[in-house]
Amino acid sequence: MISAKMFKFGMFAMVFLVVFQVGFTYIPKESDAILQTVATISLDQSSQTAQVAPGQQGIVTFTGTVTVDMTIDSTVQKVLVSLTGSSGGWATTVTPSTLAFSRQVTSQTFSVSVKVPPGTSYSVTQELIVGGTCRNVPGLAYNVDETKAMINVKQFYKFSVECTKPFLEVAPGDQFVFQLKIRNMGNYQDTLRISQDPITEKKLVDMGWAVMLSQTDIILDEGMDQVVKISVTPPKEWNVWKNEITTIKVKIYSFQALGLGEIPVETTYPMYVRERGASAPGFEFELMAFALVFVAMMIVGVAGRNLSRLRYRRRA
Repeated sequence: MISAKMFKFGMFAMVFLVVFQVGFTYIPKESDAILQTVATISLDQSSQTAQVAPGQQGIVTFTGTVTVDMTIDSTVQKVLVSLTGSSGGWATTVTPSTLAFSRQVTSQTFSVSVKVPPGTSYSVTQELIVGGTCRNVPGLAYNVDETKAMINVKQFYKFSVECTKPFLEVAPGDQFVFQLKIRNMGNYQDTLRISQDPITEKKLVDMGWAVMLSQTDIILDEGMDQVVKISVTPPKEWNVWKNEITTIKVKIYSFQALGLGEIPVETTYPMYVRERGASAPGFEFELMAFALVFVAMMIVGVAGRNLSRLRYRRRA
């Protein structure tokens, strides 16, 4: 059996071990967290805007600074900071990607380039995140707090115009319609204005032509198109035979860009009308054709009789 002295000794040993463990258990202090934040990353710009119109590179560049505080740990002789950047899948490059610091060099600059894909929609924004790791020499590596900035996209204005039949051949005086399909090829909604070219419009008016546009302003979302009809009525005149080509021009530009103080690209689209044939206002074509044939026959008949008389005189 265990004696009373041994029992007391065992109890004392257990109490001593408990007190020893509690007394020497390390409790983290607030100052320990400071040792984990040696490097600080900052960006000089809070946002940048990328130009992604055709022919533009779509590259935006941020600059920043990494600052290291080496005074908190006298054993650290060197610090290596590795930087990383991300922007929602867009190509991101950090230069330089690794920075070395000493007690003499505690601050260095870097740059971040982001390539935004051409034609990216104006409605798209991405967040640039710059972070990295810091490694003390001697010591362990740990993450550096991230810093962020915004990447915006600049709106550009572009459109296409096409006509299935830009050249029409009609009888003199016949009314007809051109159909223009206009597509918004910009990267956001746009308001386009359509009008007649003032120079050709004046000439057409002086010639008695009437040109009407179904719409003068259209609102198109990016990638959408709409058909604008142009009704044309040539003057009704007497023409024994006509074979002329007349040009009709319309001008198209971004009214929205102009309203925002930008210089819009203006497109002049020509269409051509060839009037060929005869016309007699107030008469049906069949009746007019019959009249022309009758007149031709009369002319041939008169010419024949005159020829016969001439031959008779020569014989006489």
